[in-house]
Amino acid sequence: MSKRENIPCRLAYKTLLAADGQGIQSASQVAMLFLAPDVIVVPGSDIDVFQNGREWHFTSSGVPAVMQSHQEVALAERVKYHGNG
Repeated sequence: MSKRENIPCRLAYKTLLAADGQGIQSASQVAMLFLAPDVIVVPGSDIDVFQNGREWHFTSSGVPAVMQSHQEVALAERVKYHGNG
């Protein structure tokens, strides 16, 4: 898969709350990338997002949810470059 640059997108975060069996809550954050449905994102692809003067490095963590108007890609924080995508 070839590298693509300057693709319009939007990065958003969701906070997920969960309780263990003892009623103690924990929170985790999930990053989601929204972009046009015609962009092909292979699961496991390295994705770098540059927005508002900041830079984030992720890996796609599953199959994108593709709709007619857009797609949603779940992301995992990437610590080092995997070299694919």
